[in-house]
Amino acid sequence: MTVRTPEEIENERRTVLVNIFATSGSLILFIFGILSMSAGFVVLGSVVLGASVLSLGLMVYGRLSGRIRTVSYLFSALAFMLAIFLVVHGGVKGAGAYFSFPLAIIMVMTGFTSVRFTLTICSLFLSVVALALFGPVDEGLVYPYGADEKMHIMLGLAVLVLLAVFSEWIRLRSYSATLNTHEQLRTDARYDALTKLLNRRGFEEAMAGLPPERFPVVLAILDLDHFKSVNDEHGHEAGDHALRAFARHLRPCVRGGDLLCRWGGEEFLLLITEAGPDEALAVVDDIRIGFARTVLPVGENGLKLTFSAGLSCLQNAGGFEQALVEADESLYRAKDRGRNHLELSEAENTAGEPDDAGLQPVSAAVPRNKDQEPPDILPA
Repeated sequence: MTVRTPEEIENERRTVLVNIFATSGSLILFIFGILSMSAGFVVLGSVVLGASVLSLGLMVYGRLSGRIRTVSYLFSALAFMLAIFLVVHGGVKGAGAYFSFPLAIIMVMTGFTSVRFTLTICSLFLSVVALALFGPVDEGLVYPYGADEKMHIMLGLAVLVLLAVFSEWIRLRSYSATLNTHEQLRTDARYDALTKLLNRRGFEEAMAGLPPERFPVVLAILDLDHFKSVNDEHGHEAGDHALRAFARHLRPCVRGGDLLCRWGGEEFLLLITEAGPDEALAVVDDIRIGFARTVLPVGENGLKLTFSAGLSCLQNAGGFEQALVEADESLYRAKDRGRNHLELSEAENTAGEPDDAGLQPVSAAVPRNKDQEPPDILPA
C-alpha cells in the first residue's frame, strides 16, 4: 500500500475543491453574466463573465503547472474580490449581496492555511464590506440597501465566515490527530518497544530500501550468552534491564549507514555496510570486548554478560534469508566453542578469542564517518 504524504493529501484536497468550484461556479457565473447583460446590467454582466473565464483559466493553469496550492490561493482571492463587488454593486435589485455568501465560504475553503491567517483575511473582508455599507462613501457607488438589510448582510457574512473557519479548523485538527496516530502506529510496528531498536519488520523494510550500491554488506547475529540464567536467577525485570543495557551499548557502535535491530529474545542483528569481512569482524569484536567489561546494575554485586556472534556476507537484499542461515550456523559454532566468541561463515574459522591478558580486539575497528546520518534507531 502506497502511503501518501500530508502535502500530497492536502494538494489533492485543494485540487478537488478548485475543480468543483471552477467547473460549477464558472457555469453558474456564465449564465448569470449572460442574463445580466441581456437585462442591461453591463458592468455586472462583464464582471461576472470575467470571473467565469478566470475560474476556468485558473483550473487549467493548475492542471498544467501542478502548482495547485498557488492556484487555490488565487481562487480564494478571486472569490474575495467578487464577493465584495456583489455586495457593493448590489447585483439585480440588491440580490447580489446574498450571492456573496457562498463566495465567502469558497474564499475560506480554498484559501485556508492556518486559523490566524484565515481569520486575518476574513477580518479584512468583513471590514471592507462594513466600510462599503456603513462608511461615508458616495451612495452612487454602493447599492442603497435599507438599514435592516445592511445589518442582515453583515450578520450573515460574519456568521458564515466564522463557521467556515471553524469547520476548516476542526478538519485540520482531525486530520492532524489521524496523521499522528497513523505515524505512531507505523513507528510501533517498526520498532521494538523494550529496546527502541528496529524490530524484524522495521529491519527488513530498512534493508529492502538500501540502494544496490551499498552492497555487499556483512550481517552479524549477536546473541547474549547464558541469558536464560539471568531471568531464572534475577527475574525477568533484570533480563529486560540487560537487554536495554545491551541496546544502549550497541547504539554508539553503529555508523550512519548500518542497521541494528532486536531480532527476537536475546538475539540482535547488525548490518555492517562499507566494510569487508575482516573489518566487520573487528567492529563486532570491539563491541564484544567493551560489553564484556560492562558491569550491569543487577543484583547486589552487579552482573557482567558476554555475547557470541556469527557473521556472514550478504551480496544483495535478495540473499538475506541465506545470509541469515549462514550467520546463524556461525553463531552456533561460536556457542559450541565456549561462548564469548565470534565466527565468520565465509572463512569458517574462529576469531575474537577472549584474551586473558586484557580482552584486546583482533584488529582495529572500522573508522567512523561522522558525516553520515545517524542510524535508524529510536532515541532511548
